[in-house]
Amino acid sequence: MDHTEDEQALAKMQALYAKLYFHMAAEYCRTFEPDGEAALRQAIRDFGTDRGRANRAEHEKHGYPIHLKTLFTIGGFPGKAGFKRNLIDLKPEQRISETLQCPLCDVWRKMDGLNEGIAYCEEIHSAMWSAYDPDIETNQPKIMTRGDDLCRFDVFMPAAKGMPEADEYPQVDFEVHLQNLMDLQAKLYYYLARGLLHFGVEGEAAVRRAIRRFGRERGLELRKQHLAQGLEINMHNLFTHYDLPGDARFSRNKIELTEQTRLSETLECTFFNVWQDYPDGNSIGRIYCEEVHHEIFGAYDEAVQTNLSQTLTQGDDRCRFSIYFRPANTIPQPDWAVAYEKNMTGDM
Repeated sequence: MDHTEDEQALAKMQALYAKLYFHMAAEYCRTFEPDGEAALRQAIRDFGTDRGRANRAEHEKHGYPIHLKTLFTIGGFPGKAGFKRNLIDLKPEQRISETLQCPLCDVWRKMDGLNEGIAYCEEIHSAMWSAYDPDIETNQPKIMTRGDDLCRFDVFMPAAKGMPEADEYPQVDFEVHLQNLMDLQAKLYYYLARGLLHFGVEGEAAVRRAIRRFGRERGLELRKQHLAQGLEINMHNLFTHYDLPGDARFSRNKIELTEQTRLSETLECTFFNVWQDYPDGNSIGRIYCEEVHHEIFGAYDEAVQTNLSQTLTQGDDRCRFSIYFRPANTIPQPDWAVAYEKNMTGDM
């Protein structure tokens, strides 16, 4: 990939991250009000705390000084695609900056999701940075999701004044940014799903609804893009021009890919590898696996039949996909058959 393709791949993943957040956050705020927003904010804080602790552990492992210059040089949101920032000051004890454009906010605005976005913006940064070091103080006098013209961050770590700076910070490769963003999406799902499941069976229904909406939106967007590019709607084009950038950590056994058939096995899945390290991670991840694939592929075309006979999250040694697209199933039913089915279900 060249630099432009790298940026486009990161932008795709950022958009998927934002959309996943919105669909799950909307269930908290719109289904379980008035208690839902408080539960959402707690889930975001838990997610942020995890991110902050992981950053610190990584920096300590490599021997970097623990202060704001390290945190914001190599510990921020993966990649910079779509972000526009005005960095006013960055030193060990202080970071003053303005975010002039945020791709997450841009997505939420289009989805009428700024209210859900407010909860994310007000909670995530303070949770991350105080988990990185409890001495960090975070002030956000302006936040775009609240209607301000920019996001302003005044972040202080008084104890870091006078601390030495690292001799050199590494340049993070595109592949690492992409992998980190994939892992963050898996963790985001885990924490938001875990919080919804506290609402019992209604919470599980909410998780499943959110993932179905997320998947359906992805499938419809893929279909729209493929048609705009002049591609035929079929299995070969769906999986050759998919919406997830390649991640070398995935391991697949690609058995068959034709216009009508896709048979494959996923032997290593980065989402599963994240979820299995958390309490109830496999059962929470299983909900995602049971819902998202059917919706993506079925929204791409209603004639697609998806069979997921084995999944890592249910204890199998692989995920087995058998997906079929039969052109005959795209032919509309005759009027008499439509009327018969309508009559058949009329009393139900």
